[in-house]
Amino acid sequence: MMLIVAIALAWIAIPEGADAYELGGIQHDAKILTTEGTESADIQWYADHYGVTVEEAARRLELAPEISRLQSKLRSNESESFAGLWIQHTPEYKVVARFTANGDQTIRPYIQSGPLSEMVLVRTAVLSEATLIEAQRNAVKLADKVGVDKDSSVDIRNNRVEFNVLDKSDVHSKLDSRGLSLPTGVSVIQVESLSNPTADIFGGKALSACTSGFSVTDGTNEGVTTAGHCGRSISYDGTPLTWKSGTHQPPYDIQWFSTTSFTVRNLVYDGTNNRYIYDQELRADQYVGQNVCMYGKTSGGDCGEILSTTFDQVNVKTDISVAGGDSGGPFFWNNTAFGTTISSVGSNSVYGPVDHINGIIDVDLMFN
Repeated sequence: MMLIVAIALAWIAIPEGADAYELGGIQHDAKILTTEGTESADIQWYADHYGVTVEEAARRLELAPEISRLQSKLRSNESESFAGLWIQHTPEYKVVARFTANGDQTIRPYIQSGPLSEMVLVRTAVLSEATLIEAQRNAVKLADKVGVDKDSSVDIRNNRVEFNVLDKSDVHSKLDSRGLSLPTGVSVIQVESLSNPTADIFGGKALSACTSGFSVTDGTNEGVTTAGHCGRSISYDGTPLTWKSGTHQPPYDIQWFSTTSFTVRNLVYDGTNNRYIYDQELRADQYVGQNVCMYGKTSGGDCGEILSTTFDQVNVKTDISVAGGDSGGPFFWNNTAFGTTISSVGSNSVYGPVDHINGIIDVDLMFN
């Protein structure tokens, strides 16, 4: 990582703290933040948001890799009883882990003598996370079979699958008429509207339609990602970009465009500053309660928490609001890429994790 940082800093000759700079021929009134700068900005946001000191915020955020590793190990080794974990930020900072049985005994070997040894609260649950994910998968299949529009996600905190629909009685009627029923653990919730693409076909900051996500390369061409539903005719600062590949087949919503008119760099704008992207966090390593930030050309920059890592089975839901035009914009933390905006769900948002960038459109994030 240090080598990558050193190369990147040497490559882009822009002084730290510069008031403005030229990027791809476009003037940006923003500073470029290096790793130290972005960490300081995110730590300050956490401190202000949760009402703690900067020192306490830094201490908590340093635990993120340990929490991610713990979740991964429990999912892999204790899938029969592990019911998920999340971060409790207030009134005390704790990692809440749920199990269907013997939770205290099960988790002890994973945290003893480690930095989380005194920070984990064990709670009981009826259904394991694996069971809930399978229930979500089967519920989606049933809904598709009877022609029901829906949104779904595993609600770890409440140990259930949230199945959002426009007409609850219609869902049950269609299922009953065919002798079908939703799996145990699925809660049907009637909502005023389902997730809506946040595409804005009008001009504005960033792309002509939507917001650019991350810089990518296929080994030959370089370009940027955005949401698949934003259309294939997209320009930046009046210059058309070249569509390369992508999809808007739910639950996937990702595409990318190449360009030779601009210099493509591994930066994202966070609403105030520009920050390098040096790493990525795959969906399997993301967890409920984890902090993320986003930027969209309509809403600007904001930060919040992950609510679910299983929205429509493969996407991530957060408590951050987005609006039309934000689609395709980046979700990140510090200098790490998390995903790109897909849609809004009420006051919440959904992003496609970075897994979709190399898994669906077969390109790699640019890290240098």
